[in-house]
Amino acid sequence: MSQTISCPHCQGKLRVRAAAGPRIRCHLCKKGFANPAAVSVPVDLLFRPLVAAPGTADELATAEAPVIPTPELEVPEVPAESEAPVAVATPRFAPDPMLGRTKRPTSRRSKAARERLRARRAAKVRARDYGIAGVILFVIIGLIAAGGYMVLRDDGIATRPSEEETTADVAQEPHGPLLSSALVDTPNKPLPARLFGVWELRTDDDRNGTMEFRADGTATFLAWVGDQQQIPQELHWVPVSETDDELTIELGVAPGAPGHYRFRLLFTSPDAFTITWRIERGIEKDSANRFIRRSSDGELPQHPVAP
Repeated sequence: MSQTISCPHCQGKLRVRAAAGPRIRCHLCKKGFANPAAVSVPVDLLFRPLVAAPGTADELATAEAPVIPTPELEVPEVPAESEAPVAVATPRFAPDPMLGRTKRPTSRRSKAARERLRARRAAKVRARDYGIAGVILFVIIGLIAAGGYMVLRDDGIATRPSEEETTADVAQEPHGPLLSSALVDTPNKPLPARLFGVWELRTDDDRNGTMEFRADGTATFLAWVGDQQQIPQELHWVPVSETDDELTIELGVAPGAPGHYRFRLLFTSPDAFTITWRIERGIEKDSANRFIRRSSDGELPQHPVAP
């Protein structure tokens, strides 16, 4: 239970309980005083033994439980409340208005901090996107450069030495410059007369073919396997280099047209040669196709051919 009392110092009204302890403090003047609602316990009970110690064994057998007197609780009388107005204690210091002021969550300072945080995050995202875009652009440029190199490169691969040649031999051979075509650079170069005529392919399998080189710089190629004949191919040809027994020629559909290729002919006699080397679509290939000249009457020459 609680009781309503008056502070003996400031005469302020207070409501106290017995369980609050023997002393309490006024919440108005902050001064302490005795709690009138607390239960008062006599001090002598704290030092009185609960059971008297028996003297002998007979007394222990006949001893009875002592009767401990319980004092009656004295409840102080609380004076009746008067109808007169009670003076209320005023605080010693006026409250500070700055201490009771709370910051609003939507203040300018917090809003500016959020904006700065968003700006930093956006900058990080933009930097990452720019890095990824730069890597993709670099890869695309590299692929375009590699594709352009593969498309624009010419017969520079022909300058590599073969297994039977050395680097010195290749350096001495008169090859044309890179990214050039003999049909375009030297279209009026004199044609070797020893190549004029019709040449037939001689093989040990079912492959057949003829090549006809004319003095006007044109040629007709015809090739077939077994009984299946193909459509003749009309080409233009021009010499690239010529030595004692070797002749390198370039052939194409027309000057400046793509798809030119080169042959290296090794003359074993005036009426026979062997194609030992060729370049098709920029790829160097070894060859061993032997051709024999066909006479004007359509028969092959009768003189022996060197192996």
